Amino acid sequence: MLSFENNNQSITKKSQLKILSFFTDHPKSVGETYIQHFFVAFRFSLKLFMSSIAALIHAFLPALFKKTASRQIKNMYREMTSRK
Repeated sequence: MLSFENNNQSITKKSQLKILSFFTDHPKSVGETYIQHFFVAFRFSLKLFMSSIAALIHAFLPALFKKTASRQIKNMYREMTSRK
């Protein structure tokens, strides 16, 4: 019975490591911790959200936000490609 319990614990640890790596592998590949990556990605998502609102307003009122969304996306592209 002891062998079964040790094997079961080994499987559980492997499963836990696999789940953990799901959250940490990509951030590690860009030189960040999970928390750092979370905040960077969250900040990018807010910028995209605000840009989409500006583009939506521009669709209805073309005189407003003429270059806001495209300028923000260009800036984000420069920032993202300068990262690791």
